[in-house]
Amino acid sequence: MSIRLFGAGRAGLRFGAALVAVGIIGAAAFAQNLGPAETRVGNEASSALLLPNQFDPHLRLPAAQIAAATPIRFLTENDYPPFQITAPDGSLTGFNIDLARALCAELAHQCTIQPRRWDTLLDALASRAGDAIIAGMRPTPEILARADVTYPYLKTPGRFVARRDLALAPTPQTLSGHTVAVASGTAHEAFVKAFFPAATLRSLSSAGAVFDALARGEVDVAFVDGPSAASWLNSANGACCAFAGDPYFESRFFGEGMIIAVRKGDDAMRRVLNQALQRLSQNGRLGDIYLKYFPVGFY
Repeated sequence: MSIRLFGAGRAGLRFGAALVAVGIIGAAAFAQNLGPAETRVGNEASSALLLPNQFDPHLRLPAAQIAAATPIRFLTENDYPPFQITAPDGSLTGFNIDLARALCAELAHQCTIQPRRWDTLLDALASRAGDAIIAGMRPTPEILARADVTYPYLKTPGRFVARRDLALAPTPQTLSGHTVAVASGTAHEAFVKAFFPAATLRSLSSAGAVFDALARGEVDVAFVDGPSAASWLNSANGACCAFAGDPYFESRFFGEGMIIAVRKGDDAMRRVLNQALQRLSQNGRLGDIYLKYFPVGFY
């Protein structure tokens, strides 16, 4: 099963005891990386809105095509808000659902989107019950052993969230004496331990518990994944707080980003989806979908 960051019952990037030795990460891991993963919108960098742009504009992808007569059968799940969820009328909605439909429109290709249980998705792909999985997967060793994957289309950085009355710019020095809440056993806990040792760490059972503690004023700051923080800040409960500092994209902690999985050896499908993802990134449609589901952006 792929590692998930946001949604009921998914506490975050779970680390084993031997995941990463701090010494091999070095100072580069601490750098706040605002690289090709985002595009600034606005006149001033300090107030600019950042949109996802995963593709190097100079990247030239190899040409590919698939038979137009057969629809692309996307597989997903329906319990990962706001990426995919069942609407009150029974229809599927969410970031990944809109993205799948945008890919089909960009390719001028008919598609179907079929929800399944998360733990059955890879088996369904291998058995040819579908052609591609779009469900917030990340290129973990298990995924790469069983499927081929597209380029990442959305990275999920770590973010600090602080109470508005604190006016805090998080650094190893400014967090000294402050309590930082994290979900226990996650990449976010490991990151704070590694690079903010002077902070007082409070490890809680889940991201939901972290946000509750922040809303009640029991902690000063939280360090969580960007999408979950953005969704919470856009809710009534998040009115107390705001993002503090910049996003952290260190892949050793937070992964390479979300990908679409295709069957092993299905290079044609992988290539056409990469081409469509690149065009959606360049023409702004990916940014439109991002803003629809994340009006409080996490970049």
